[in-house]
Amino acid sequence: MSGKTGGLPRHVVIGVGDAGATDMCPQGHGGAMPLHAIVTICQTQPNPDGDVFASIGWRSTEINVWRVSDGTLLHTLTGHNEPIFAISLSPDGRLLASGSDDNTVKLWRVSDGALLHTFGGHSDNVAGVAFSPDGRQLASAAHDHTVKVWWVGDGALLHTLTGDERYFPASLAYGSDGHRLVSGTFNGRIMIWAIP
Repeated sequence: MSGKTGGLPRHVVIGVGDAGATDMCPQGHGGAMPLHAIVTICQTQPNPDGDVFASIGWRSTEINVWRVSDGTLLHTLTGHNEPIFAISLSPDGRLLASGSDDNTVKLWRVSDGALLHTFGGHSDNVAGVAFSPDGRQLASAAHDHTVKVWWVGDGALLHTLTGDERYFPASLAYGSDGHRLVSGTFNGRIMIWAIP
Protein backbone atom coordinates (compact mmCIF):
# COMPACT_ATOMS: atom_id res chain seq x y z
CA MET A 1 0.00 0.00 0.00
CA SER A 2 1.27 3.44 -0.68
CA GLY A 3 0.09 7.00 -0.74
CA LYS A 4 1.23 10.60 -0.69
CA THR A 5 1.34 12.57 2.52
CA GLY A 6 2.60 16.14 2.51
CA GLY A 7 4.38 15.59 -0.80
CA LEU A 8 6.44 12.69 0.56
CA PRO A 9 5.63 9.01 0.14
CA ARG A 10 4.10 6.98 2.93
CA HIS A 11 4.35 3.21 2.52
CA VAL A 12 3.56 0.11 4.48
CA VAL A 13 5.73 -2.85 3.52
CA ILE A 14 5.47 -6.42 4.70
CA GLY A 15 8.46 -8.63 4.02
CA VAL A 16 9.11 -12.30 4.68
CA GLY A 17 12.48 -13.86 5.28
CA ASP A 18 15.87 -12.90 6.69
CA ALA A 19 17.45 -11.59 3.47
CA GLY A 20 18.06 -7.94 2.74
CA ALA A 21 15.57 -6.11 0.56
CA THR A 22 16.41 -3.43 -2.01
CA ASP A 23 12.89 -2.60 -3.19
CA MET A 24 11.38 -1.70 0.17
CA CYS A 25 11.79 2.06 -0.24
CA PRO A 26 9.82 4.49 -2.38
CA GLN A 27 11.22 5.08 -5.86
CA GLY A 28 14.28 7.26 -5.66
CA HIS A 29 15.10 6.06 -2.13
CA GLY A 30 17.59 3.26 -2.69
CA GLY A 31 19.43 1.17 -0.16
CA ALA A 32 19.08 -2.31 1.27
CA MET A 33 17.37 -2.66 4.62
CA PRO A 34 17.51 -6.07 6.25
CA LEU A 35 14.34 -7.85 7.20
CA HIS A 36 15.35 -8.80 10.71
CA ALA A 37 12.74 -11.45 11.36
CA ILE A 38 10.32 -13.82 9.67
CA VAL A 39 7.80 -11.03 9.23
CA THR A 40 8.75 -7.38 9.39
CA ILE A 41 6.22 -4.58 9.22
CA CYS A 42 7.62 -1.23 8.16
CA GLN A 43 5.94 2.15 8.17
CA THR A 44 7.33 5.32 6.67
CA GLN A 45 6.07 8.77 7.43
CA PRO A 46 7.67 12.18 6.92
CA ASN A 47 8.81 13.98 10.05
CA PRO A 48 10.85 17.05 10.89
CA ASP A 49 14.04 15.00 11.21
CA GLY A 50 13.75 13.44 7.76
CA ASP A 51 11.81 10.60 6.21
CA VAL A 52 12.00 7.70 8.66
CA PHE A 53 10.18 4.49 9.37
CA ALA A 54 10.02 2.09 12.28
CA SER A 55 10.04 -1.68 12.07
CA ILE A 56 9.36 -4.56 14.42
CA GLY A 57 10.29 -8.17 13.92
CA TRP A 58 8.12 -11.15 14.68
CA ARG A 59 8.12 -11.65 18.46
CA SER A 60 10.88 -9.05 18.84
CA THR A 61 11.27 -6.88 21.93
CA GLU A 62 13.08 -4.19 19.93
CA ILE A 63 12.03 -1.48 17.48
CA ASN A 64 14.35 -0.34 14.72
CA VAL A 65 14.09 3.23 13.39
CA TRP A 66 15.49 3.71 9.88
CA ARG A 67 16.21 6.61 7.55
CA VAL A 68 14.62 5.90 4.19
CA SER A 69 16.97 7.99 2.05
CA ASP A 70 20.01 5.79 2.62
CA GLY A 71 18.81 2.83 4.69
CA THR A 72 20.71 3.90 7.80
CA LEU A 73 19.62 2.38 11.10
CA LEU A 74 19.14 5.42 13.35
CA HIS A 75 18.05 3.83 16.62
CA THR A 76 17.20 0.50 18.17
CA LEU A 77 14.63 1.08 20.89
CA THR A 78 14.74 -1.33 23.82
CA GLY A 79 12.66 -1.41 26.98
CA HIS A 80 9.83 -3.87 26.49
CA ASN A 81 10.19 -7.19 28.31
CA GLU A 82 7.95 -9.18 25.97
CA PRO A 83 7.32 -9.15 22.19
CA ILE A 84 6.01 -5.95 20.60
CA PHE A 85 2.94 -6.32 18.39
CA ALA A 86 1.95 -2.74 17.64
CA ILE A 87 3.73 0.48 16.68
CA SER A 88 2.44 3.85 15.51
CA LEU A 89 4.10 7.12 14.51
CA SER A 90 2.46 10.36 15.62
CA PRO A 91 1.00 12.55 12.85
CA ASP A 92 3.96 14.94 13.00
CA GLY A 93 6.45 12.06 13.04
CA ARG A 94 8.11 13.20 16.28
CA LEU A 95 6.83 10.41 18.53
CA LEU A 96 6.46 6.66 18.28
CA ALA A 97 4.19 4.48 20.41
CA SER A 98 4.61 0.75 20.95
CA GLY A 99 2.37 -1.89 22.52
CA SER A 100 3.65 -5.18 23.88
CA ASP A 101 2.85 -8.53 25.43
CA ASP A 102 4.31 -7.07 28.65
CA ASN A 103 0.94 -5.22 29.03
CA THR A 104 2.51 -1.79 28.54
CA VAL A 105 2.49 1.00 26.00
CA LYS A 106 5.68 2.99 25.58
CA LEU A 107 6.13 6.45 24.08
CA TRP A 108 9.43 7.22 22.35
CA ARG A 109 10.98 10.34 20.82
CA VAL A 110 11.98 9.56 17.24
CA SER A 111 14.84 12.06 16.95
CA ASP A 112 17.05 10.43 19.59
CA GLY A 113 15.21 7.21 20.56
CA ALA A 114 14.56 8.40 24.13
CA LEU A 115 11.85 6.63 26.14
CA LEU A 116 9.48 9.38 27.30
CA HIS A 117 6.76 7.48 29.13
CA THR A 118 5.46 4.01 29.97
CA PHE A 119 1.68 3.58 30.20
CA GLY A 120 0.92 0.70 32.53
CA GLY A 121 -2.85 0.50 32.84
CA HIS A 122 -3.61 -2.68 30.89
CA SER A 123 -3.82 -6.10 32.54
CA ASP A 124 -3.13 -8.15 29.39
CA ASN A 125 -1.26 -8.00 26.06
CA VAL A 126 -1.44 -4.73 24.11
CA ALA A 127 -2.28 -5.48 20.48
CA GLY A 128 -2.95 -2.06 18.96
CA VAL A 129 -1.92 1.59 19.35
CA ALA A 130 -3.01 4.72 17.47
CA PHE A 131 -2.50 8.47 17.76
CA SER A 132 -5.34 10.93 17.36
CA PRO A 133 -5.10 13.16 14.25
CA ASP A 134 -3.81 16.09 16.32
CA GLY A 135 -1.28 13.85 18.10
CA ARG A 136 -2.50 14.87 21.56
CA GLN A 137 -4.13 11.54 22.46
CA LEU A 138 -2.94 7.96 22.21
CA ALA A 139 -5.28 4.97 22.20
CA SER A 140 -4.31 1.41 23.07
CA ALA A 141 -6.23 -1.84 22.60
CA ALA A 142 -5.50 -4.91 24.71
CA HIS A 143 -6.52 -8.48 25.38
CA ASP A 144 -8.03 -7.32 28.68
CA HIS A 145 -11.08 -6.34 26.56
CA THR A 146 -10.44 -2.61 26.93
CA VAL A 147 -9.44 0.33 24.81
CA LYS A 148 -7.69 3.04 26.79
CA VAL A 149 -7.20 6.65 25.71
CA TRP A 150 -4.22 8.49 27.13
CA TRP A 151 -3.10 12.11 27.14
CA VAL A 152 0.25 12.19 25.35
CA GLY A 153 1.53 15.26 27.18
CA ASP A 154 1.59 13.82 30.70
CA GLY A 155 0.50 10.18 30.30
CA ALA A 156 -2.81 10.68 32.10
CA LEU A 157 -5.53 8.11 31.45
CA LEU A 158 -8.51 9.92 29.90
CA HIS A 159 -10.94 7.07 29.12
CA THR A 160 -11.31 3.32 29.50
CA LEU A 161 -13.70 1.89 26.90
CA THR A 162 -15.17 -1.57 27.37
CA GLY A 163 -17.27 -3.54 24.94
CA ASP A 164 -18.35 -7.14 24.53
CA GLU A 165 -16.40 -9.27 27.01
CA ARG A 166 -16.32 -12.16 24.52
CA TYR A 167 -14.09 -10.28 22.09
CA PHE A 168 -10.92 -8.33 22.69
CA PRO A 169 -9.88 -5.40 20.48
CA ALA A 170 -6.77 -5.95 18.39
CA SER A 171 -6.50 -2.93 16.10
CA LEU A 172 -7.33 0.76 16.28
CA ALA A 173 -7.84 3.79 14.06
CA TYR A 174 -9.06 7.32 14.76
CA GLY A 175 -11.56 9.09 12.55
CA SER A 176 -10.31 12.21 10.80
CA ASP A 177 -12.05 14.53 13.31
CA GLY A 178 -10.45 12.82 16.31
CA HIS A 179 -13.84 12.20 17.97
CA ARG A 180 -14.40 8.68 16.69
CA LEU A 181 -12.26 5.65 17.43
CA VAL A 182 -12.69 2.36 15.57
CA SER A 183 -11.50 -0.93 17.06
CA GLY A 184 -11.40 -4.29 15.34
CA THR A 185 -11.22 -7.79 16.80
CA PHE A 186 -9.52 -10.93 15.56
CA ASN A 187 -12.90 -12.51 14.84
CA GLY A 188 -14.00 -9.65 12.58
CA ARG A 189 -16.06 -7.51 14.96
CA ILE A 190 -15.82 -3.73 14.59
CA MET A 191 -16.75 -1.23 17.29
CA ILE A 192 -17.00 2.54 16.88
CA TRP A 193 -16.47 4.67 19.96
CA ALA A 194 -17.35 8.34 20.51
CA ILE A 195 -14.44 10.20 22.12
CA PRO A 196 -15.34 13.48 23.87
